[in-house]
Amino acid sequence: MIFNLLLASGYLTYDKSIKNKYNEIEEYFRIPNKEVKEEFIKIIKEMTVGFDVNKKLSQFREAVLHDEKQKIEEFLNSLLLRGSYHDQKEVFYHGYLLGLFSIFSNELFIVKSNREAGIGRYDLLIEKVDRSIGIIIEIKIADTLEVMEKEAEKAINQMKEKEYYQELKLDQVKNITTYAIVFCEKTCIVR
Repeated sequence: MIFNLLLASGYLTYDKSIKNKYNEIEEYFRIPNKEVKEEFIKIIKEMTVGFDVNKKLSQFREAVLHDEKQKIEEFLNSLLLRGSYHDQKEVFYHGYLLGLFSIFSNELFIVKSNREAGIGRYDLLIEKVDRSIGIIIEIKIADTLEVMEKEAEKAINQMKEKEYYQELKLDQVKNITTYAIVFCEKTCIVR
């Protein structure tokens, strides 16, 4: 699995240092240090030659924080044009998004991946340390462009039915946003 590879190579670390409001230790994957975070950003920059990366990443971050799905979708689609769609497996896109969302990995935000919550496992979760913002991301792969909306609907229903929001509710997060991101070759939609 990609996470084993990322753990073994040092691009992710397993952390047990965060405590929730009940003083219980929480476990999650995180980017271990500034150098690795910069490496993820370097990879993204290499894929984004031809436009102002810092400006685009800043705009992307703001779009994620303000639930601007259309802007998120436009940004991701612009990146997908620069890569190969032959890597079309959910684990590839999951790792790709984990690297991209590393822009949130700092003293203000915690990025978690593939963690149990509610009665399932979300793909990605971003939580502001002050518990004012929580973001849940579910990733799906569609075989054809025609079924992307159906896959997005499945992802939205999965987040609700599996109650991925429970972890954030227990932490008393004030603002919870969910994103269903569906990929099909070099196209994605965000709902």
